[in-house]
Amino acid sequence: MDAHHESRAHRPTLLDRSVRRRRSGVLPGALALAAAAALLGTYAAAAPASAAPVPAADLCPAGNLCLYVGGIGVPEPLQIRQCQSRKFDQPFRARKVENNTRVNARISTGGGETVMVQPGQAVNFAPDLRVASAGTPC
Repeated sequence: MDAHHESRAHRPTLLDRSVRRRRSGVLPGALALAAAAALLGTYAAAAPASAAPVPAADLCPAGNLCLYVGGIGVPEPLQIRQCQSRKFDQPFRARKVENNTRVNARISTGGGETVMVQPGQAVNFAPDLRVASAGTPC
């Protein structure tokens, strides 16, 4: 074989080029899809909290009013048993209040505001609610 034929032997054919293009088109498409999914997750996580009631979750045991602090790494809520109340010397900064009792819970702030949370409901606050006292009647 002469040099002219050897150089042709190493050139990709038209079929090889189309296969290569299809393969290279899959990677950018997959990367774009992954980036879109990551951005969607970021926007969902950044959604602001609302004061609208939501169903109570499983982190608050039955018969308890639970106050959750904001931030990451705080697994256990402050629990107040039904028929009890608690006053705070310094305002307790609650990101979420969950009522897992059978009666309405009363949450009072240092500014004199009162929030009532119905049984089986949770309320998210943004910014955090500065709780002066919290409890449930018997």
